[in-house]
Amino acid sequence: MSNSRNKFRIVRGGKEAYLSFIRNLTPQILLFSFVYITGRQLDFTKIDLNNIMPTALFYTLLLSLCLAVYCNCSIFLNALYPNKNKWVDSYIKKAKAIKNSKLYVFYFLVLAVVRKRYIACIELFLVMFFLQITVAAVKSAIAMSG
Repeated sequence: MSNSRNKFRIVRGGKEAYLSFIRNLTPQILLFSFVYITGRQLDFTKIDLNNIMPTALFYTLLLSLCLAVYCNCSIFLNALYPNKNKWVDSYIKKAKAIKNSKLYVFYFLVLAVVRKRYIACIELFLVMFFLQITVAAVKSAIAMSG
């Protein structure tokens, strides 16, 4: 029962995509560090117009970080699973035929991925686990430095 959809793609044909994803983490970690350091100095419990420049810098860096993370993850997933859009669209049509609700469509897609593409779930979990370790290491390094 071995088929191509249930094989680890990172160690098979996705090595280059994974290495590219890891290379692109460095600027994201740097952005995260800037966001963390800038945000740590701000007081979000009150509005202070004298503090507008650091606040604007914080939100600009945060937006840039979110965009970088989204782009990096999108590029990684598109390279690793080039036919995912076709597969997802077919399951969206199946879900809407049953019940045309956004929540149900999301629920249906999650179940379909877990049941049909469980190796993709494991790979995604491993990548997210690695990202969490990286974020924890950066936060610990910042905390120890001052």
